[in-house]
Amino acid sequence: MVYQAIVKPGYELLKVKNSQHDFPVHFHKRLCIGKVVSGNKYLRIYNHENVVSKNCVYIIPPYVAHSCKTDGNSEYLVFSLEQNEVDNLKVLSEGAKFLGIGIDKIVELTNDIYNYGSIKNNIVNYILNPYKEWTNSI
Repeated sequence: MVYQAIVKPGYELLKVKNSQHDFPVHFHKRLCIGKVVSGNKYLRIYNHENVVSKNCVYIIPPYVAHSCKTDGNSEYLVFSLEQNEVDNLKVLSEGAKFLGIGIDKIVELTNDIYNYGSIKNNIVNYILNPYKEWTNSI
């Protein structure tokens, strides 16, 4: 397994490759936006298991219980940030660049989660319908 993390005050960039580790039910204090680079990631949230495949983006809001596992050959990236960084365009831009998606999509996501709470009611839809088109906005 290859695990690389860039930890900065208020946010983190994480790259994981060839992980054999399954993560049981847990939660994060931070918002996590991830992208599967290769292989598959299996994300279980609100009793729905979802397969997140290559080039799909997924989100996990803060304090939402979930579990995840991979196929052992996958690579994925995660950008996690604290709520007080949600209006910091420099941080959001770094996360967008790291994930290879447009800054406009990161801003839209963080606004939905922190300012409007709309994802809380629709989280399963966000995961079941991953933003494949986001990879076109690099």
